[in-house]
Amino acid sequence: MKSPFNYMSAKSQVAIVLVILFFGYLIAQIAALGLMTSQFGSLDATQKILNGEVVNESDFIYLIWVNIIVQGIWAFITFFGVQILLSKIPTPNLKNIQLVTSCLGVLWILLSIPGVYGIATWIEPLLPQDWMNSGIENSSNAFYENLIGSANVTIFPVFISTVIAAPIFEELIFRGTIQPALHQFFRSPHVSIWITAILFSAIHLQLAGFIPRVILGALLGYLMYWSKSIYPSILAHASFNAFSLFMAMSPTYEAHFNLHIENIWLPILSIWLGIACYYFIAKKTASARLLNE
Repeated sequence: MKSPFNYMSAKSQVAIVLVILFFGYLIAQIAALGLMTSQFGSLDATQKILNGEVVNESDFIYLIWVNIIVQGIWAFITFFGVQILLSKIPTPNLKNIQLVTSCLGVLWILLSIPGVYGIATWIEPLLPQDWMNSGIENSSNAFYENLIGSANVTIFPVFISTVIAAPIFEELIFRGTIQPALHQFFRSPHVSIWITAILFSAIHLQLAGFIPRVILGALLGYLMYWSKSIYPSILAHASFNAFSLFMAMSPTYEAHFNLHIENIWLPILSIWLGIACYYFIAKKTASARLLNE
């Protein structure tokens, strides 16, 4: 049975995707906040737990699982709903594994990490000081530090949330749904990749890490565009989050890493290696596509 939306133009279907994503996000946030408020007793108590002002391990674990479940429902309904109902939006095929590109993508992200953090270090001093003094904005890695600090020794739910759930759900939404929709609208892979990257960074609501997350989102977007598969960007995203989580768990290592980041040679080397990987992966995937054709 054909969907009635199939008779609509591609641009009309893109508009539907964006509306669904916007209202889906709002509904997911309201649902998560409602579940948390019902558990913690009030909106004020919920906000204190979210801000890390009240450290209660069981409450924080509840918060994490609520976020995973709500975000997962939103991501899967949106991604598969678009696949089923909106045939003119070319979402990636989940059967397309692309193992080689996935491994290259993970390597690319790991080589680019010092460059991404270096850019954050260069940009953060330029931001207004009152932004940097406001809770989560004190550093580009503060999100992970807050998670570890709030969860104390309970790392498992934090790991599940940041290294497994977030990369899967966010990639299904951004690289799996938004980027193909914008590509269909603008007919330019670069425009769709960078707009998606900006939206990806904006949804994290963190000014200190905004530009580095835009760069990360663009790297993930190019992986999806080259491979025509969602798996390379998921694995690369997971590797970046795992590295950031590891740094949050290891203050000594983080201080040592930051010391090297402050020496401009490491970020510069990382950026050059990232550029070299960019051309290597682009050339390799282009050759593979020609062979398949």
